Amino acid sequence: MHYKFSLKYKQNLSFLVIGVLTIFAFLFLSNLFLEGIQDFETFYTILFILFLWGGCALISYVLNKKYTWQKHTFIHLLWHSTLILALTALAILFFEIIPKTINNEIILYNEIRLDALVIILICFAVSAIGETKDIIMVWKETVVRTNQLEKENIQAQFSALKSQINPHFLFNSLNTLATYVQDLPEVNLYVKNLSEYLRYTLTVKEDLVISINEELNIVNKYIFLQKARFKNNLQIDINIPQELKQSGFIPPFCIQMLVENTIKHNIISQSKPLHVKIYYRNNNYLIVENNLQVKETQSSTKVGLKNIEERYRLISDKRIIVEKTEDVFRVTVPVIDNMKH
Repeated sequence: MHYKFSLKYKQNLSFLVIGVLTIFAFLFLSNLFLEGIQDFETFYTILFILFLWGGCALISYVLNKKYTWQKHTFIHLLWHSTLILALTALAILFFEIIPKTINNEIILYNEIRLDALVIILICFAVSAIGETKDIIMVWKETVVRTNQLEKENIQAQFSALKSQINPHFLFNSLNTLATYVQDLPEVNLYVKNLSEYLRYTLTVKEDLVISINEELNIVNKYIFLQKARFKNNLQIDINIPQELKQSGFIPPFCIQMLVENTIKHNIISQSKPLHVKIYYRNNNYLIVENNLQVKETQSSTKVGLKNIEERYRLISDKRIIVEKTEDVFRVTVPVIDNMKH
């Protein structure tokens, strides 16, 4: 934390120094301002420099918060140009027109137009330094985020595929097994779902996000395999609007991992059936909820939740929400707009 603070402090300090030096360079190298500078008092000159730098820094700060270059390039550029012109008008007003009016001096509008042109060049030069610094920092963060996301996806794949040392051999074996149980419909259906589930884990390994419909396909196959084990002691209710299944996106295996966690950490028996609900909330969130009946000997490492949290952190500004009461455990995950990723 101290390193990050120091780094940010140094970056802002360097922007201040470079910005002020840039303004000094423009003022002293410009024929337009050369004579004027000699007439200015030192304090007045410094005040003018700080006014220009502070205005440019404020414009860059506000626009980078509200309209980032990545998502709103044209709007950012339009607002930036407009605000620079407004800052120029204020500089002319406070440092040219008002002082000359107070001193009863003649206002030469040709000179004011030239002064405005130089101030505009100064402001754009200083702003360009700050914007370039921010763009480079965003680029570096994007590279780091991409590398982290790739690492998280590899970890998720490993978690889902760790038992598949040789998938082709496994699929061939399952297909062979299916031929032996053709006369046993329930067993044949189980083998078929197991094969499709394992094959699906391989097909989505390169995707950052998949449609909710794709995720539910794998969840349903996983549920089928688990219900073969727990029968009616495991009750799962999925209630998601059909239109959202096609238009909404989430990281792969997100819901499947949450369902897997509920089965792993809770008692499932005839006297204590496990009820799992998967449903949609109107503010663009999916919820996985279960009645809480934790196994006494089961200790949670929360690896699955941490994995999901990290993947969301790298692809979205929204975060997952984990809630736990005496009776209910609930995880809320954001639905991703795929057009932005």
